Amino acid sequence: LYMKIFYMDKKELKNLYKDNLNLIKQDLKKTLADIAKDMGISQNTISAYIRGERTVSLEFATQLCKTYGINLNWFATGEGEMYKKALSSDFTQKDIENIVKNVLKKENYK
Repeated sequence: LYMKIFYMDKKELKNLYKDNLNLIKQDLKKTLADIAKDMGISQNTISAYIRGERTVSLEFATQLCKTYGINLNWFATGEGEMYKKALSSDFTQKDIENIVKNVLKKENYK
């Protein structure tokens, strides 16, 4: 897990998160307005994430996963089940959050 996201470049991460946000939106049958309201952010911000114009922040990713019961491992890497169950690796949810935080910090994402 760590190695996969550590070596992804900024464009690959944006595309992964954009694709995963679209999958979440479609699977939950949510509109951009619904997600923005649930997350407490503007619809423009969600739109920018979904279009890949803006990189998802760690805070947003963590809150999104908590709000909708999404597996952070899946959101961060595209691997595993979309929804939380037992994680398929030895990493805890906190470990994954720390890994994502370190990768985003390395790439100077805000």
